[in-house]
Formats: sequence, structure tokens, C-alpha cells
Amino acid sequence: GNRLKDLAGLAGTIALEILDVSNNRLTSLAALKCILNMHILKSLDCTGNGVRERRVYSSYVRNQIRTLEILDRQLLSPSEERLNTIVCPRNCI
Repeated sequence: GNRLKDLAGLAGTIALEILDVSNNRLTSLAALKCILNMHILKSLDCTGNGVRERRVYSSYVRNQIRTLEILDRQLLSPSEERLNTIVCPRNCI
């Protein structure tokens, strides 16, 4: 990894389909905020990051990036993509 603590350097980047930020130092959902505007992102790999330990991580990412087909090296089923909803309090990020 590159010891990344956030993805601010990717702000404004919208043309990515695959993003591998595995084995870094991403620990909060706020660290992922900059990639939420990537409307064609199909694969996101955050394995090896503390953010995955957040209880709402998977649901949050799936709901924010609706084009995602693969999350953390796991293929998402169409039913998971459609049925996965979340109510996130203001302080969850």
C-alpha cells in the first residue's frame, strides 16, 4: 500500500471503472467521500484497510456507488445491489 489515509487526491476523478486502494490506512467512511461521485466505478477494493471494520461500510459504499459490481474482491449479486439500503445518521461518516 501507499499509506493513504484518505482519497482526497482522487477528488474530481470520475472516469475510473476499477479502483484498488487495498492495504492502506483508510479508517473512516469520510476517507472514501471523494470517490462517491465516480458514477462508472464497477470495482472497488479496500481490503487491508480499517474502514472495512465499520459496521455500515459495505451498505454505505453499495448505496453511494450504485454502479459497483465488485466490492473488496467479492462479486455483488443483483439482489444485493437492489435490496441493500441504509439509514445513516449524520455522525456515521
